[in-house]
Amino acid sequence: MKILLLGGEGFIGRNLADSMSGKFEHYSLGRTPSPFRTISKNFIKKNLYCENIGEFFDVYVHLIDNKLDIEQEMYFLKNVNPDAHIILFSSAVVYANPTSIYGLRKSALEKIYTDHCKKLTILRLFNTYGKYQIPYRQGSLVANILYNHINNIPIEINNMDIRRDFIFAEDIGRYVEFVITSQLYGTYDLATGKMHSLGELCNAVQCITSSTLNVVDHKRTDIACPTANKTIPCNIKPTELSWGLEGVFAFFRDNNAIIKSLVS
Repeated sequence: MKILLLGGEGFIGRNLADSMSGKFEHYSLGRTPSPFRTISKNFIKKNLYCENIGEFFDVYVHLIDNKLDIEQEMYFLKNVNPDAHIILFSSAVVYANPTSIYGLRKSALEKIYTDHCKKLTILRLFNTYGKYQIPYRQGSLVANILYNHINNIPIEINNMDIRRDFIFAEDIGRYVEFVITSQLYGTYDLATGKMHSLGELCNAVQCITSSTLNVVDHKRTDIACPTANKTIPCNIKPTELSWGLEGVFAFFRDNNAIIKSLVS
């Protein structure tokens, strides 16, 4: 079975590649290799919206946030294996803030693939954290906290009482593996089902680092995180937040120079 990760050089893609190594024949498509790569094996340098990939795959995992022209997706769909299983990553923003630019973009993406794919799995991702995440980007709250703390930058939080469902990126790889091997189609929420306040999140980081965070709580009204409605029917147990954070903090600490070059 051949799997292509579209946007596989990004945050989620690198975690999926780690999970798939030794289990699947997988390739990553993108414009530039990830700065965290040590070798460029299995990397395909192409733009799927204007270049034919040139070969068919059994599974396409779509991780790209198309900010330019949603209709470009049709170019890609006309050039892929028509019998392939497509796994489309969407976002819980379609529940939490559906009329935002990001929410409308994700809803439009879901519609295009629902209308044109026979074997489709849509995964609506909740608040994700893990290795390879770049601070100050969409959904990068945990990365912001870790990066700022390591670099002695004040951590600005909208409201410490706001609750979120945080899912560990390495767990996502296990869920995707289940989706592929079980040929599970439909729309599902990728979440743990357990909510944590941002205050609890910061306390967990303080315990791991054995130091006090410099947090500025603005006490602003913020968008409420919904609870997951339909999760993947499997027995995969989500990683506890404190366990996941420990390894992620070590990654940020050890790769601080690379991460700093990406945010400067």
